[in-house]
Amino acid sequence: MRIVLDEDLCDGNGFCVAHAPELFGLRDDDTLEVIDPSPPTELHERAREAFLVCPKRALSEQ
Repeated sequence: MRIVLDEDLCDGNGFCVAHAPELFGLRDDDTLEVIDPSPPTELHERAREAFLVCPKRALSEQ
């Protein structure tokens, strides 16, 4: 899995950060940071759940 962030869609609301802080973070300027774009297998389901809580659907996998 590779986490893909569409920066044009993301509005930095942080729902994904709240859901999976080990994978996502917010920078000082409130832009999203993907901490681990290629997470280990045990975090794949957690990442997919975070994709679903994103109201802008700015996250996906490749």
